[in-house]
Amino acid sequence: MQRVDTEGKALVTLPNLFLQSVQRYGPKIAIATIDGEISFEELNRNAEKWAYHLAHLAQAKCLIILQPGLEYYTALVACMKANCLAIPVDATLPQAKIMELMTDAGAGMCLCSESVASTISLHIQQNSTYILTPSDLNQETESKWINEIPADDFLLHCLYTSGSSGRQTRVYFRQSSMVHDVLTSWETYRINKESINANLGAYTSSLHINGLWRSLIQGGTYISGNVKKEGWPELQSRIYNYNATVLQGQPALLRSYLAQAVPEKHNHIRHLVLGGEEIRPSQLQALLSALPALELLTYNYSCTETMLICSVTKPAEVFLAWQKVPAGLPGPGKTIRIYSENGTLATDGEVGEIFVESPFIADTLEGPEAELRLRKSKDDHSRTYATGDLGRINEEGLLEHLGRKDRQIKINGVRIDPVLIENALLSLLDASQVLVIPIQTEGHQQIAAAISPSLSLDTHYLNSSLAEKLPLSHIPALYISMDNFPLTERGKTDVHAIKNSLLESLRNPDTISAQPSERGPTSLHQICSIWSSFLENKAIKSDIPLFHQGADSLTAMLGLQKLQKTFHLELPPSFIVSFPTPFEQAKEIDRKMLENMHKHVKGANEDLVKRLGF
Repeated sequence: MQRVDTEGKALVTLPNLFLQSVQRYGPKIAIATIDGEISFEELNRNAEKWAYHLAHLAQAKCLIILQPGLEYYTALVACMKANCLAIPVDATLPQAKIMELMTDAGAGMCLCSESVASTISLHIQQNSTYILTPSDLNQETESKWINEIPADDFLLHCLYTSGSSGRQTRVYFRQSSMVHDVLTSWETYRINKESINANLGAYTSSLHINGLWRSLIQGGTYISGNVKKEGWPELQSRIYNYNATVLQGQPALLRSYLAQAVPEKHNHIRHLVLGGEEIRPSQLQALLSALPALELLTYNYSCTETMLICSVTKPAEVFLAWQKVPAGLPGPGKTIRIYSENGTLATDGEVGEIFVESPFIADTLEGPEAELRLRKSKDDHSRTYATGDLGRINEEGLLEHLGRKDRQIKINGVRIDPVLIENALLSLLDASQVLVIPIQTEGHQQIAAAISPSLSLDTHYLNSSLAEKLPLSHIPALYISMDNFPLTERGKTDVHAIKNSLLESLRNPDTISAQPSERGPTSLHQICSIWSSFLENKAIKSDIPLFHQGADSLTAMLGLQKLQKTFHLELPPSFIVSFPTPFEQAKEIDRKMLENMHKHVKGANEDLVKRLGF
């Protein structure tokens, strides 16, 4: 049974489109997970049974706390059929966090496993919430599910997101927005009908759930991975056994997966879909080497609150030729505006914050700054979302995503662009990833660089090379290299964990600077005194870089002038960068002074020889 309009035509709704797939592809496998597979007709039959129980309780919201198996996906379809708002929550979260989300969501029903039910039963009773397990919903009923097709439009999902800000926000979507995203992404990604789609995204994320509905609507098979419960080899085998043709995920997660992949087992992958993080051409090479049969590559720019914003789909070799991978063109129904720092519309090429206007983005946001980030038009037909991302329109008319607005660093009034530093370091190193972030050291903010994979770093070479390309303010005070960047639960680079690693390195100076010999250079005490006078007379440690001890670009310039005047030497502007610790500076200054003395002695002796007539 499909809901129709006044002319008898089937409405383009998610329930209608799903039923069409069930009728067309009945026995075909719809979903394959760690715990088995399920066909379109069986998925529909089980979801109808579950929908009957959900509708009988007459609750508007259902919290879903299940692992990413067949029961989880059945629950999502059942909620759609029962016209019930589905709120998926990661079942591996700590119990305290799950309790917090349950209270925050205010759901009248909670669908979870037996083990989770036993741990939260007291909390459920206190909040008058119905608790349901899959075994409850699998019970046969005398009555048959009748109301198969819910209203034309309704709230479909509520997704939790924290983004780079770390502040928890609830994002509500209507089914009409999901349908639009499913159809436009299908068209703009150029994904073939009935394709086999493997998705490595976090299973409660918009990336994963949108991919699920797109696969179900196009008659494909959706291969889901439980990254926390199974290893890469097990997931790789499932992707190989089902002959997946499309592989989708965040770049960081895919790098981790493909680093351990066997290329021969991925000869069937024809299409790679990347999104969720910025991607550089240098990082693409490692991904593509593991996918020998790849034909198309899609890079999409999206966020939970807007779903798909822009995308570009091209042959893989086109991406490798780009110096900067663009985010592409806006999808149908989406309008992009870029506003400069002073609040005016940016011209082409000018950097500003990206705003997205569309009737097909989040219906409502609940959380910090929600009213500032999402604004509805007066007629409520459209909404505008401030992404917090920086971007510009390039010469080809394509959007370039330039990172988060809140990643911009300002130290002592000087604006520092971390992307500029990251690109410069990538050009100097055989590295796949570089992340530049601010760190707080003894009350002073400095910039630090994390590099992957683990390399032997020559900081003198890096600092000297960077000084030729960038202002002194853009030279990192600290470097660290690691085998792989840690990932968040959603598969993105874990900036917080990397910052902790950098700070830990800072507490252990042996890892970041050479130690002085027992007897320091002759000028060491004098140099430490000079720097102390510029740094609030604090005690200066000779073996730690000055930028770790509170120095900045202005202090470095003034101190350099004082050193030149004190020791009567010509020192280049890059001196502080090339010799970052007082100990290294003292050794170099002593060497230069000794060299000058030798020249003076040699010249005096030559004059004496001439005068004596030898």
